[in-house]
Amino acid sequence: MVVTAITQRNLRRRASWRLRNLDLGEEAQENQDGLLAGEGRVSEAKPDTYAGYLSRGIGLLARYKHELNIRAPTEDVDPRIFANWVLASKSTSTAGTWRNYRQAAVAVIRTIPSIHIEEAVGLLNEDLQVGADEGRSRTPLDGETDGCFAKRMDRLHFLRLRQAVLDLKPSKVRFALWNWLNAGMHTGLRPMEWETAFIERIAHKDGSQIWLHVVALRGDEEEHAYRSLDITTFSSEAQQAVERMVELSRSWTSFNRFAIWQREVAKLLGSVCDEIFPRMALPYTLWSLRYQFIANMASRYDREEVAALTNYVPSDKKAKHYQKRRPYWLKNEIEEVPAPLLEQVTRIRSRLKFADERQAIKSMKQAAARSRR
Repeated sequence: MVVTAITQRNLRRRASWRLRNLDLGEEAQENQDGLLAGEGRVSEAKPDTYAGYLSRGIGLLARYKHELNIRAPTEDVDPRIFANWVLASKSTSTAGTWRNYRQAAVAVIRTIPSIHIEEAVGLLNEDLQVGADEGRSRTPLDGETDGCFAKRMDRLHFLRLRQAVLDLKPSKVRFALWNWLNAGMHTGLRPMEWETAFIERIAHKDGSQIWLHVVALRGDEEEHAYRSLDITTFSSEAQQAVERMVELSRSWTSFNRFAIWQREVAKLLGSVCDEIFPRMALPYTLWSLRYQFIANMASRYDREEVAALTNYVPSDKKAKHYQKRRPYWLKNEIEEVPAPLLEQVTRIRSRLKFADERQAIKSMKQAAARSRR
């Protein structure tokens, strides 16, 4: 239901864009159904375009086999490992180049006779962020300059903020902000990711295991990738906050009002922060919760485990910047620690290994070039 609502919303946005930016004629203005169906937009690659993707994909596959010294025929290639190898190039590619790489990789993976094709395509749709945590593109909310917000939330500030919200007059927005503060700090979801989050309970003899899944709406429906956080060890208060955020977000999204509610919650957060932290140079926003969660988890887990929890790998430059000041809370202050899915950790470890090897080779080539000058 939620996926359908988001899909319909995105179709409406695209239809509006086509009306504003494409010369479709006066008839298109009256044919809203046609616009929603995709008229004026290429929904599938043309044969020549697809042939170009496939050609580049074959070239990528040849590079992959050469780099890893693979002598096996193409039909014996594991498409999942190939997908991870391709993903290792994302951090050094522009957005446009990466889109072409992904299309090319998907095209050639479709030609490999393997039972893991859909899983490999799903990996390419995970869109792990490396060095930049932009997630899906967004419009800055009221009172927020894109990227200009506090990326560290002091523990005492968080406690003061929660208490200030509790002291507010009861309202639906206050209720939403209270749950967003707790759920966001303990799970690190990007604000827009709550739209596609859902809870799964798995019964065992000794109790139940509780998972928070976050779906990445990219690719075809059967190829949607997701990451998972085990929140079984959370306190009942934290679990309830997460469950309420999931329920609220599902309701908002179903009625196409998620952006409206996010804006109202962000505005209330901003006004509370202005009241209790009037001298702060950079404001706290809903994104601040995510960055503090990443810093906290980096003090408890290896980077591939943090990446599995957050779908984000901080760059070396950002890590050096944070060394000037301890970004994470003390161990006894981090009350809720979710666990990543082992399978996703293993997959990301392989991907980061490819990326590290590629960066090492690049650095050696640059050093050799400098020595020849």
